[in-house]
Amino acid sequence: MSGFDFWGACKAAISIDSTSEHGNVEYVEFLKTILEKFDLSVRTQQVSSGGYHGLNLIGEKGGGPDVILLDTHLDTVSPGDRALWTETGGDPFRAVVKDGRIYGLGAADVKLDFLCKLKALEKFVGRRFRNWFILLGTFGEEVGLIGAQAFLDEYPGPLDFALIGEPTSLKLVNRHKGRGCYEFRLPVDSQKEYAGVLTLEFRGE
Repeated sequence: MSGFDFWGACKAAISIDSTSEHGNVEYVEFLKTILEKFDLSVRTQQVSSGGYHGLNLIGEKGGGPDVILLDTHLDTVSPGDRALWTETGGDPFRAVVKDGRIYGLGAADVKLDFLCKLKALEKFVGRRFRNWFILLGTFGEEVGLIGAQAFLDEYPGPLDFALIGEPTSLKLVNRHKGRGCYEFRLPVDSQKEYAGVLTLEFRGE
């Protein structure tokens, strides 16, 4: 296949607001235009939780005994104080390439990772896969992993191997701490004091 313009796609991706608050629908639609060049079966999954709304993007190929998952989250945190975006002139949605590095919101964490995986997959277009392969872009990683949970709720079988894109200083990490999300609701009563300690213990391997 003729390759897609990787650096052009990176710059276009950064220009798209896919913060968790805004949603990632526009970014998913952009990625789908690139995925048309690939021999993947592509679908989307609606994700909605806690006032956040977006899409999971799922590309699949092959068949066989093992399932291989490559996962990237497609939403980003909010840009925060724009004055701190010194390399992009105060605009976090303006990609700047400098000294071999690209700057902009989502360059490191982590929506450009999806494009890196697509670049790596180019050489495999038209080739038969011996195992089942899933390329997953999730929504809502920054707000409780809601997209990953939505995918797992609908996925029927085991996932044998997974590669998750996250900033790790370019070092492979083969284990990670767990994460728990909790919500507490206390009645509003200015005349009452609340005291106590909640202890949670997790045992894992």
